[in-house]
Amino acid sequence: MGTTAVFIDFTILFLALQGVLLWLVTADKSLSLAERLSASLTFNLAGWTSLSIVLGFAGLFRTGWVLFGAGLLIVCLLLLGWAMGLERPSAKGLRRDAMAIWEFAMQLRAPGWTMAALGCVAAGSFLLLGIRLPVIDYDGISYHLGMALHIAQDGDFRDYPGESLYTSHFARGGELLMALTILALGSFNLVNAVQWVMLPVLLPAVYATGRALGLDRTHAAVAAFLPLTVPVILYQSSMAYVDLYSVGFFSAGLLAVLGARNRGVGPARILWMFACAGLAMGAKFNAAILAVLLGVVALAAWGWRPLLAPHRRALGLALTGFLLAAAVGTPWMVRNWVKWGSPIYPFSVSIGNVVLAEGMLGMEHTRRMAEGEEYFDVPLWEKTWLSWTTLDLDSWYRFGFLGRDFQSVPHEVLHDHSFGYRGDIRFGGFGLVWVAVLLPSMIVLAIWVLVDRLRGNARTDLWKWHLLTVLAPFAAFLIIVAPWWTRFSIFMPIVGALCFALLVERLSSRYRLAGSLLLWSGITVAAFDWATAVFLNRQWEMLRRYEQDTGRISQTPVHFFTWAAPADPLYRAIEDLLEEARPNETISYYTPYEPILTGFFTEETATVRLNPFPTFWPPFHFDIYPPEALMEIVREDEIALMLLSRNSTPIEFVRLLMEEGAEFLFEHGPYRAYEIPQHRRELDEN
Repeated sequence: MGTTAVFIDFTILFLALQGVLLWLVTADKSLSLAERLSASLTFNLAGWTSLSIVLGFAGLFRTGWVLFGAGLLIVCLLLLGWAMGLERPSAKGLRRDAMAIWEFAMQLRAPGWTMAALGCVAAGSFLLLGIRLPVIDYDGISYHLGMALHIAQDGDFRDYPGESLYTSHFARGGELLMALTILALGSFNLVNAVQWVMLPVLLPAVYATGRALGLDRTHAAVAAFLPLTVPVILYQSSMAYVDLYSVGFFSAGLLAVLGARNRGVGPARILWMFACAGLAMGAKFNAAILAVLLGVVALAAWGWRPLLAPHRRALGLALTGFLLAAAVGTPWMVRNWVKWGSPIYPFSVSIGNVVLAEGMLGMEHTRRMAEGEEYFDVPLWEKTWLSWTTLDLDSWYRFGFLGRDFQSVPHEVLHDHSFGYRGDIRFGGFGLVWVAVLLPSMIVLAIWVLVDRLRGNARTDLWKWHLLTVLAPFAAFLIIVAPWWTRFSIFMPIVGALCFALLVERLSSRYRLAGSLLLWSGITVAAFDWATAVFLNRQWEMLRRYEQDTGRISQTPVHFFTWAAPADPLYRAIEDLLEEARPNETISYYTPYEPILTGFFTEETATVRLNPFPTFWPPFHFDIYPPEALMEIVREDEIALMLLSRNSTPIEFVRLLMEEGAEFLFEHGPYRAYEIPQHRRELDEN
């Protein structure tokens, strides 16, 4: 089956599953149309994730089995709908939904249209960037891309002693979707764009929650599209990371809880919340505490009534939801616990001085890794304020108004990471709109709500929901690791946009002119951040220069880095090794004491298998594999090409390799490449 045919099959099954799930959630009248769109997409991703987990643990994560499993899942859901007695989708229902969308568009006023236009342009721009740009960010190259590549090529979830423990033991929910795109395309073209799927999950959820909390269509639309101007959200949407995916699902679950204010708590809403919690912690371990907080917020918002009579099926639904969350969120923890003794291995689990599960590294090390030694003893408020007030104003000076001077900027300035926004940046990323508009709006809204309540002006329960909307993200901020690192706390501007719109609505009801001024001021500031992220994005300029200089469009990181840093012998050695490799061959590298980022060894068609040798890399590995054991790996895995470092490779291993018949290929600096002729594939071999 050709690559194009496989991609078409995956696309058809994805859309078919989306349609079936949309039909199923329509049965729950507690969900609005916007919520049905968001919930069905959440269930769709949960379906692909759970299917991939089952196949991966069975060692069957292969294209044929994935397609078969997806088809079987669709059939099972159709039978479920038939058993529930649901009506078949009708043209009348589709017309009704289409008219609702048309009515929404026609009733938007200028502020809503302005934010929608800004958001759509930004989202589209970063989607194209994610598709065209290779993985070039540190964590993406070091283990996210490598993890996805191994899953796609090996078809299972084995350990990888040749790499950092992140690749073997971290949660893999986001990487599973990356691996699915590799299976579907046979390349890495969509790996960077996987997190972008969170934008269509979040946008309708924010809009629907805004409507449930009392916003009109225009203000709800402003709240929905405003997060698409926040730089860290845009940059994360085009990177092979998992922070937007994980924190985004926590945000979606929070919105699912808050959206029940005027429509009630139905079965689909309960399952939606649990699915969001599971997908969040299935992508990152530190989201487990956010999943617990989500349950606490749900109890605070809904009370116990949804779990009691007359909702006799609610306990069963809650149990089903819990199993769904566990199915997509806990397999990695269970695997680590059973195999290594700690659910978040290599880290220990402890409460105070009491160690509940022993790992290789303590919880203190987790904080030190996340925060960095230089900021570890700095007070949280100081780090937070520094992060929130770090703005990218220097790009306007260096690159000119809207990037008009980009083409005259020296090459080294484009690669200068001492300024500007990036998806993995610690300080900054929320932009001016957060510190100038969204954060003050959350504070003022909370004070206003409490004052109204104390004065007896709050005549409905709306004040409770507004206050909960403000308090929930701050509670999440206080319980996560390194919250001042903006990609860890993306939920703040997402919920902050909702609070801004709620404040504008309240102000407009009493002082119309003041509300209008606040609304347009917020949109103007958001437009500044939007312009900074879209027009002053140096990645677009680097991509343009790369394609102009090399005449190629490549999804291979090492080609990009060889062009960006031609004097580095490592990039040149890896590039030449990949060009020497043939389809279906296994390549490896052995550079103890010199950890190399796995993603550099990915080639354009994803047909060359990578098997890094076990190495010594403190503090993650404490044993150096003996040369004889390494030679067994060469024979068993039929390694055809190897890259070694003269600075760190034991001479005894090189001697054994030459006795095996290895032949020298080339040398760049301290890096030498060898081939093992008996393991080479013929050029026409499949």
